[in-house]
Amino acid sequence: MIEIFEYIVQVIFFLELVVKLLGLGFREYLRDTHNWLDAFVVVTSLVEFIMQYTGQDLSVNGAFTALRGIRLLRVLKLARSWTTFRNLLRWLYQTLSASIMFLVLFCLFMFVFMLIGMEFYSHEIFFNSDGKPTDA
Repeated sequence: MIEIFEYIVQVIFFLELVVKLLGLGFREYLRDTHNWLDAFVVVTSLVEFIMQYTGQDLSVNGAFTALRGIRLLRVLKLARSWTTFRNLLRWLYQTLSASIMFLVLFCLFMFVFMLIGMEFYSHEIFFNSDGKPTDA
């Protein structure tokens, strides 16, 4: 059922791309960066669909499975017209940018205490070839 819905959504996105290209023209279509994202998502979905149809195993090629996550970026198009969503994204950006210095300080703190732990316990615990602790 999910695969059928996925194919239906892919067809709808492809038809949207074709209608926009025909309606706006190629140059006008490329002026909007959101259209670039849409075109990239549609093309990668189309390539993935063709690869599945030809019988190639996509689990081996992790790049195409990673590109599935890019489809979620289409939600960001809502930020244009939905003011509350745009404000939420702005607050999220401000929160993340304010917490970067805390994360850098936290990583530095962890690194220093890791070095201290290595210095204190470097010659106290020994391991055999199986990874089990042994006496010196």
